[in-house]
Amino acid sequence: MTNKKDKITKATNIIILILCASIIFFISFNSCQFLHYYSETVKEIIINKQDAKEVFNKRDKDFSENFYNKYLFLEYYGAYAKILDQKQLNNIYKAENDILVSPSASKIESTVLENNIEQLVKLSETLKSLNIPFLFIRLPIVFDNENLKLPPGIYDCKSLVAKDFADLMAKNNLEYYDFSYITKNGKPEEQYFYTNHHWRPEFAYKAVLEEIKLIQNKLDIDVDSKVLNFNNYNIETVKQKFLGSYGRRTGFIYSGFDDINIITPNFDTFFEGTLNFKQISGTFEDVFIHRKHVGENIYYSNAYSLYSNGLKNMHIINKNAKNRTKVLILADSYTCAMAPFLSNALYDVMVVDLRAPLPTNASVIENENYSFINTVKAEKPDIVIIQYYGAGLSMDTMFSKIN
Repeated sequence: MTNKKDKITKATNIIILILCASIIFFISFNSCQFLHYYSETVKEIIINKQDAKEVFNKRDKDFSENFYNKYLFLEYYGAYAKILDQKQLNNIYKAENDILVSPSASKIESTVLENNIEQLVKLSETLKSLNIPFLFIRLPIVFDNENLKLPPGIYDCKSLVAKDFADLMAKNNLEYYDFSYITKNGKPEEQYFYTNHHWRPEFAYKAVLEEIKLIQNKLDIDVDSKVLNFNNYNIETVKQKFLGSYGRRTGFIYSGFDDINIITPNFDTFFEGTLNFKQISGTFEDVFIHRKHVGENIYYSNAYSLYSNGLKNMHIINKNAKNRTKVLILADSYTCAMAPFLSNALYDVMVVDLRAPLPTNASVIENENYSFINTVKAEKPDIVIIQYYGAGLSMDTMFSKIN
């Protein structure tokens, strides 16, 4: 028994030694690059009298992009951290459920939330004058799940921010719906990806059902019952092909891979319109499922974007819808997986992400003068919905171009 333990200990030590040697090699090799880059940086600043901050930022970017075999180095480093059972790597934490998370330990300044609420108050007043209903939905995050077990001493403040935001919404008589209740129970790894902060598409579908209820209560519309029954969808599981943004920061040896389900209806569908400013038409799969994002290069592909092609902007008409409801949604990346199922239920769905390039005079360019309310006035939707996940509540970029 003792001999067996000794052999295991020796084998472990050898592995750690090899990993350490590999890490030292990469650091040593890249140190030469580092010295070269920064000697050139000093020359540019002193001789060419260029702005120091600008030059350093450029050199930092160049060094990061040209780091010799950086992903191989990352995997060695991740393997070393995994052997030592480290719960933190590159500011990413591993929960007991093996889900990678990026907790926010500090609350947001109240003035940030107040400024965002001020934008919503202005929007609400304009929508009232136009007789257009308005809903604000806070989409759930993995930290809302009570079964998520963070490492000792680690906590997240996004729920506290959401509470402050909800209080301000109530104070200003704005309708606010918090969908965190749908994620309270259950296994977090069945709701969210292991290597990414986004939710799984089957869980996004659950949120769509809740949203459709809200829309029906507001507008008294008819929605085809087969669309709202998950048994009427086919599920194809793509195994071990998704390395999310957190996994790319830790390496797959540390994080593992995610499976992702491709969910498509088993009934007839036909859509037409624009997706990310490009004309598109066809079946549900033709329009909303973009398999090119499930690539062989795990570090540069994003399988979550196979839904809605990484949705930035869309205006889709459902030719088979039982209603003629037009919905305008202000959204973030959580809506990538929701938009296909919302479009399955409703006639006309428009989605705008304020962080994405916005159209000006039919050309796709960044428009600093863009105003979401102008889109509302031009499109005249039956209802306006803003739906952001927890972190979006405190981001001024999600509110600055509303009015």
